[in-house]
Amino acid sequence: GRFFNPMEQSTSAKVAVLGPEVKRELFGDEDPLGKEFNIENKTFTVIGILDAEGFGSDDRIVMPYTTIEDVMGIKQLSGISAKVRDDVDLDE
Repeated sequence: GRFFNPMEQSTSAKVAVLGPEVKRELFGDEDPLGKEFNIENKTFTVIGILDAEGFGSDDRIVMPYTTIEDVMGIKQLSGISAKVRDDVDLDE
């Protein structure tokens, strides 16, 4: 799978990347890539699966923030997570 791209973010696309626990709950052992699931009567397409990390973070659904605002109607975010590429020097 993959993460969402700039076009999907700018268009509030109904795409999602699932944590491994969510993937297991929704799809079991089935490959979910390209499949759909519903949240509050809205249909989203699975485009990726996150690696298992533990620490309670495996039960996430990641979407473009524009989708969260425009499609889900959530205007106030409680947090943002970011991942830095492996080749980036964090001290810089």
